[in-house]
Amino acid sequence: MKKASILFVDDEKMLVKSGKKILETMGYRITPSTSSIEALARFQEFPQDFDIIITDFNMPHMNGDELAKKINRIRSNIPIILATGCSDFSLETVRIWGIDELILKPYKLEEMRRLIEKLLQARD
Repeated sequence: MKKASILFVDDEKMLVKSGKKILETMGYRITPSTSSIEALARFQEFPQDFDIIITDFNMPHMNGDELAKKINRIRSNIPIILATGCSDFSLETVRIWGIDELILKPYKLEEMRRLIEKLLQARD
């Protein structure tokens, strides 16, 4: 069975490093990025290489909602999880942006795994 490939985007370097390591131990292939601009460029170049996008909301240059909108213009069927420390968002709000799931920071690993598996199963 093919390992799911995840584009993991957060401007906090330590979070990206630890997130990559943890998600890899769960069996996923991770492409990390600390820049939403670089993540978008990577996705534009290889849109079929990814099964899921996990992005932070609050980032320099381009927030996660704008990144999600641009990614959806390229490939509308890609599942996207928005990770944020801001509890002002609702799932209904982020779905308007083209985001499938919302997870609040600091998130629990089991919760992240559950969301990833839910989105992968919905896609199949």
